[in-house]
Amino acid sequence: MEGKKDKRQELLELDREKKKLEEKIADLTDYLTSPGMPGVDGSLIDKDGFPKSGLDLVSIRAARHDLICTKNDLKNLMEKIEKKMMSYFEELNNNNNNEEEAKEDDRKLTNRDEATAGAVSEDQNYNNNGVNDIKEPFAKIINVEIGSPAEEAGLKADDSIIKFGILYKGVSHNPLSTLSEIVKNNIGEEIPVSLVRKNSENILVVETLNIIPHTWSGRGVLGCKFQIL
Repeated sequence: MEGKKDKRQELLELDREKKKLEEKIADLTDYLTSPGMPGVDGSLIDKDGFPKSGLDLVSIRAARHDLICTKNDLKNLMEKIEKKMMSYFEELNNNNNNEEEAKEDDRKLTNRDEATAGAVSEDQNYNNNGVNDIKEPFAKIINVEIGSPAEEAGLKADDSIIKFGILYKGVSHNPLSTLSEIVKNNIGEEIPVSLVRKNSENILVVETLNIIPHTWSGRGVLGCKFQIL
């Protein structure tokens, strides 16, 4: 228990550090883009090749250098936070697994009810496709936009999400916020998603897909809406 508290405290401290870096980046950007300034990467010389008059070139160059360094620091910090979050959530998930195994030793996948996957009748069952650790869904897909990254990945409306990246049911007090953080930290990268859906024989099966968050013609970087269960 003490170890989990230490890790949670470390994550909180890293988050505070992240906010400080973000504030510094915002301040430097505001300075460089204020009226009369050349911007983050605008030219410091005029059309004749002379330094633009009225500008403190030393301060501007220093601010630009500081901005680049701070952005790199933030990128490195976000990678560190992601690894710490993964370790923290995996530890919580392992603890949950141990508790569930002790209480539900004889639990069968054929008797899951509507609370675990939505509209599951007594004669339906999960085909785990080699997935041995089945968790209860923590969210449901209520909409998938045409042409979105979610559609590209194969997500469909009514899919029940068991795992999104490192996120399981019960490992976060605010799963929607944690899911958003995972997406933000993995733009352009594959995120594994384990889900429950009905197959062509109306049997609930577990599938694992990979979604890659990225910009597209619609809003956001996923193009789907989640409902937390």
